[in-house]
Amino acid sequence: MTPEPRDTKERFTDRVDDYVRARPGYFAGSFVTRRHENAQKLDFAGLASRLLSSSYISAAGTPAHAAMLERFAAVFHNHAEQDRVRIDYDTELYVGRLGRFGAG
Repeated sequence: MTPEPRDTKERFTDRVDDYVRARPGYFAGSFVTRRHENAQKLDFAGLASRLLSSSYISAAGTPAHAAMLERFAAVFHNHAEQDRVRIDYDTELYVGRLGRFGAG
């Protein structure tokens, strides 16, 4: 699959940083941030299960559902390497003692 552009991730991180820093009572004192990267490799069945578990997809048995599955198969096979696609995750943690505004 096409990776997310770096600038999109950076803009999201900037928004979270701005949110936390604009609320001085969120943390009681200082906090640190940690970033963890992870990846998951899924075969066709695994990724299809992820897709079909989404509550917002077209209902099974409808023309839209059939079209979605056809398109999904095409996209999967277009991007798969050794019959798997890779999903990259970035997790950012904000670690500190919660203050009066962050505790509720």
